[in-house]
Amino acid sequence: MKHLPRRRGIASIYFGIVGLSLALLFALAIDHSRYYFCFHQLQAAADSAALAALNDLPADLTIASNLTKAQTDAAQPANRCDGTPIKLLPNPSNDVNGDLSFGKYDFKTRTFTTQLNFASAAKVNARRDDSHDGPINLIFTLGTKGNANNGKSYQTATAVATIAPGPGILTLNKKAPKSFNGQGTPNLVINNGALQVNSSDPNAAQLGGNASVDATAIDVVGGTNMTGDNVHLGVKVLNDPLAGLPPLAVPPDASMPTIKPNTIVILDQGHYPNGININENNVTLKLNSGIYYLDGDFDFKGTLIGTDVLIYLHNTAQLKLNGTGAINLTPLTSGPYAGITIWQDAADTSDANLGGGGQLNVSGTLYFPSATLNINGNSSTVGNQIIADQVNMQGKGTITVDYDGRNNPDPTPILVPLLNQPS
Repeated sequence: MKHLPRRRGIASIYFGIVGLSLALLFALAIDHSRYYFCFHQLQAAADSAALAALNDLPADLTIASNLTKAQTDAAQPANRCDGTPIKLLPNPSNDVNGDLSFGKYDFKTRTFTTQLNFASAAKVNARRDDSHDGPINLIFTLGTKGNANNGKSYQTATAVATIAPGPGILTLNKKAPKSFNGQGTPNLVINNGALQVNSSDPNAAQLGGNASVDATAIDVVGGTNMTGDNVHLGVKVLNDPLAGLPPLAVPPDASMPTIKPNTIVILDQGHYPNGININENNVTLKLNSGIYYLDGDFDFKGTLIGTDVLIYLHNTAQLKLNGTGAINLTPLTSGPYAGITIWQDAADTSDANLGGGGQLNVSGTLYFPSATLNINGNSSTVGNQIIADQVNMQGKGTITVDYDGRNNPDPTPILVPLLNQPS
């Protein structure tokens, strides 16, 4: 009987190859687990830092103390990756690609734009690379989302946080039907803000004709005939964010000149006991910087220009800016009333009328806490925010409220998606 030659050591070789393969697979599994675990830690750290940066926003970050506070809030030791606090390097130019930048988030385009003046959003690029406590050490080079090279994983996680949309238009009346009412063919656009209607009436917010509303959110305590994914019913009441404004002192009387047709009239700030009433034809009215305290109507139908102004309506003064001339107004830029362009006293319930056939280009806050604001005009920009007891909108064309995050009664920080990013 013949015997086959004995193949000694073959089993040991097989076991060695299998063992080595298993060890390599195990090491690779550890690498992948470590990579993704560290990446998720980095993303969580970026999310946390972006939200923390909003603690005191919106704010003017051109003021050094405000900027320092926001940067300090973001750089919290608890925000860690692989056991090491994430490092946010200084970004003095507020570059969008820096570790921490501030600006504004556009809810429609889902884009982040850098700005320090009245910033309401923060973007964090959390990194692990040679400048940020070194990359993540791995056993192998991985072809994964990070940039892995020579056993080192270079990772970046990005997060953008902003303040939840505040009210571009806020109607304060809690009971009236049609507290917000749009008729005719106007298209109301509230950029980056909500339409908030506090009325609990079943018909609290109504549109008629071909009127439409384009807003980040339409929030109604009661009911509405508006439909869409952005319409929310039964929301909570938002309190008047300007209710605590300090009383406005009566300034010295200002002189009212004799008005003639076809002229340019320049007025100075001060108290106008009888208001400003100009009925002459083809008059251009220019308001110098300051506060215009009116105890009578502001009745004017020509071209109105005012930069760095506050128009304050007191007693039973009524706003009647509804002629054919263009209206260009910007608000005060400093002091306790900064950002407000027109303010009607809470004791004054006279309806306010803004519009007509001319172009409206008004910025700032329009504040009518106890009055109905009637907006009637062509395509126009009507402030950065409107707060009124009720709002009626008529006319044709697009009426834009360019909300910028101001006077938000419920400034909740939220993480937001980023679809497009300028480089």
